[in-house]
Amino acid sequence: DDAAVGRTLAELNLRVRTGATALAIHREGSDTTTPAPHDPLRAGDILTLTGSDAALAAALALLQRGTIE
Repeated sequence: DDAAVGRTLAELNLRVRTGATALAIHREGSDTTTPAPHDPLRAGDILTLTGSDAALAAALALLQRGTIE
C-alpha cells in the first residue's frame, strides 16, 4: 500500500517537505475536490500536484514510500 493512505496532507507536510502543492483530489464516486489539509487520503485517490520536476519527484516518493530519500 502507499505510505500516504490514511494520512493527511498536513501530517505529510507535503508542500514544506517537497515544494509541491496539491491542487485537487480525484476520488471515485465524487467530483474533484480541493484538498483540505486535515482530510485523510484514501486508497485510489489521485492527486493533482504542481511544482518543479524535482518537487514532483520528491512528492511522489513521499506519497508512495513515506520518505523523500
